[in-house]
Amino acid sequence: MEANLRRRIFACLLTEDTAVMDARSMGERRERLGSEVAHVADVVARSLTGGVKAAATAAHGAASLYRISWEISAVALGMVPPGVALFGAMGALSSRAHGKAAAAKERAASVAAERLAGVRTVRTFAQEDAELDRYDDALAEASRARRTATSVHALHLAMFAAVPSTAVAAWLWYGGSLVERGAMTVGELTTVVPLALEVAGALAQLSEKHSPGRKARGGARSASMDGEAVGDECPSPPALRGAIDFHDVVFAYPSRPGKVVLDGLTLSLRPGETFALVGPSGGGKSTVGALLERFYDPSEGSVRIDGVPVSAHDLLWLRRNVGAVAQDPTLFSGTVAENIAYARPGASRAEIEAAAVTANAHGFIENFPDGYETWVGERGVALSGGQRQRIAIARVLLADPAVLLLDEATSALDARSERLVSEALERARRGRTTVVIAHRLSTVRGADRVGVLVDGKIAEVGTHDELMRKRDGAYAEFVRTQLQG
Repeated sequence: MEANLRRRIFACLLTEDTAVMDARSMGERRERLGSEVAHVADVVARSLTGGVKAAATAAHGAASLYRISWEISAVALGMVPPGVALFGAMGALSSRAHGKAAAAKERAASVAAERLAGVRTVRTFAQEDAELDRYDDALAEASRARRTATSVHALHLAMFAAVPSTAVAAWLWYGGSLVERGAMTVGELTTVVPLALEVAGALAQLSEKHSPGRKARGGARSASMDGEAVGDECPSPPALRGAIDFHDVVFAYPSRPGKVVLDGLTLSLRPGETFALVGPSGGGKSTVGALLERFYDPSEGSVRIDGVPVSAHDLLWLRRNVGAVAQDPTLFSGTVAENIAYARPGASRAEIEAAAVTANAHGFIENFPDGYETWVGERGVALSGGQRQRIAIARVLLADPAVLLLDEATSALDARSERLVSEALERARRGRTTVVIAHRLSTVRGADRVGVLVDGKIAEVGTHDELMRKRDGAYAEFVRTQLQG
């Protein structure tokens, strides 16, 4: 059961809505996939075994009481609904308290995970003491929440002792009145006492199992995510030409709804065209790519590929046909061959090597002692930045998408690595609609057209030469800035 639950949660994490993903930290995800799953599985196992036993005991005791005296059975069973309601209310209170404690624990785990992942930056700026204080604060908050949850749970446990004892006292009082009236013998009353204790104890155990059960359900709910919507309005075509249209697109990130990033963006790209998008940092250039891959949907307007809204395409099909190479591509722990083949599992070695040749990666890969079986390390730490970029390009080439997004893919490289990567990207663009997001003039010159994005809108569109004729234009200013830099 635990393995199945972990698999389901991992599937939810892989497909959760991008806006939800943005709001969650890595520490939260690790906590949900780790200790939360183990806690839920443990609680369910204990609740099932203990609950079945308690239910059987309560049923046996109630049947025995009814056989001795239906009147005292009616009293006993009549006290069950208010007892269940009381325990249920306390269980809900306990569940909320434990939920807050778990959330505080996740925040503390997130602080630790994020800082440890960026430990070099922490050390560079000598912020070890500040980060230790930050973690102390997070731990203190988690400790306070845990104490509150423990106190509520302790009160719940106290009720387990008080309520059954009160119920037994009531049964004895009523049984005594039955003896006085001659409706029950003393011997029957002495038999009733252990049976009443048995039923009361079993009901208390059922309530005790109910409380962690609520916490387990809460943990399972918190571990589940909102999945991405998959379009099904129309079937996706077998092949993509690559015509792209943004029409009056307005967009703000869900985490910052008050800040409009794109404000009436209108842009059309021809199939096979290379379009360079330039503009100031934070102006929304990368957002254009995110909308094209449908990581988000626009607040207003539409994004279309081959005349069909991206929301109407099958999401997996869309992303297989829109490839991307980022400034800092992610490689996974594994071999070079496995990372290239990640785009198309089952690809032959010949296909993997052909993609690497086109991406200018085959030469340095062959120089490794283990060649394509070289282990790249977690996130590709065993490779240089230029090597990671070229392996990422090979990965995209193996996927063979119709549309290619290049998000500042050479901005962090030295001159030699930039030349090699630029040559690889030039080959990758052939026959594909390509959107190049770049700051470097050398990258922009090779584009068929250039668009300048300012304040969420396209301020200018044209070829490099056409835009350079506008001496006071936004693109000419961009070029002057590049030359001065």
